[in-house]
Amino acid sequence: MGLSERPTDSPPDLSMIREAHRILQEILPPTPARTFPHLNRQLGAEVWFKLEAWQPTGSFKVRGALARMSRLRPEERARGVVTASAGNHGLAVAFAARLLSGIPVTVFVPETAAPNKVRALGAFGVHLERVGRTYAEAHAAAVAFARHQGACYLHAYEDPWVVAGQGTIALELMEALPALDAVLVPVGGGGLISGIARAYQALAPRTRIILTFGEKFGQGVVELGGILFGGGRSHGRGSAFGADRAIHGRDLGAGRARPEGRPVGPGDPGSGFFADFGPGSGHAWDKSRCKLQGDPAIFEGG
Repeated sequence: MGLSERPTDSPPDLSMIREAHRILQEILPPTPARTFPHLNRQLGAEVWFKLEAWQPTGSFKVRGALARMSRLRPEERARGVVTASAGNHGLAVAFAARLLSGIPVTVFVPETAAPNKVRALGAFGVHLERVGRTYAEAHAAAVAFARHQGACYLHAYEDPWVVAGQGTIALELMEALPALDAVLVPVGGGGLISGIARAYQALAPRTRIILTFGEKFGQGVVELGGILFGGGRSHGRGSAFGADRAIHGRDLGAGRARPEGRPVGPGDPGSGFFADFGPGSGHAWDKSRCKLQGDPAIFEGG
């Protein structure tokens, strides 16, 4: 296979993120960052939203797909690409394939995938397979199919070039907003925060990188302009990530943060969980820590 069917834990370095940025600059304009005075007054802080929903497929996933697929060799393009997706990654791969001169694409989606995402995939003309009720089942079927066909399997987040593509968000943020105190990143599979954290650690290490996730960690985290504010209940995952701070999603929405050094309790309705990997925490984002929460193959997300 041209792309390994097995996920790789090799993180991208800054040169890869910069190369992905160079590739994407020729294809995608930077997404806007917006701030809202009324919200800033409520929160008592200046908050900016990076509007990744403005991407041509509606999510940041197109960055990673284009960065990876633009590096396929001619023989890999001819064999085609196979992937598994709950929707957004599949759309990104389909868009990239069309842009890069019609690479054949097969997308495996679970039967529970959102109908609008399935319709959008069909509109791209990809070969669509609906398998199983979970992302894990679709992923397993896709890997087996790619192996049998000799095609390239493109993982949604366990690929260094996909991660590098997602990390280009950080380079755009640093150019547009060079003095950010913190960046909040929704976490699903870990590809988005891995790329963003890698870039900030290299170029602006004093900016705090705060991961956010909801009750169904990695299974459809709610995004608002690329940033998550709460949603779901925490189940004590913070200690597994080694974070030094937990913030209650409801408190953040009301303009208050409570750095209590512990996760929000599972009985708190509507709460989110925010883990802080800022300076002085002694921790850098390590995507392998996701595995403490379960097999990464069971979910697709940021």
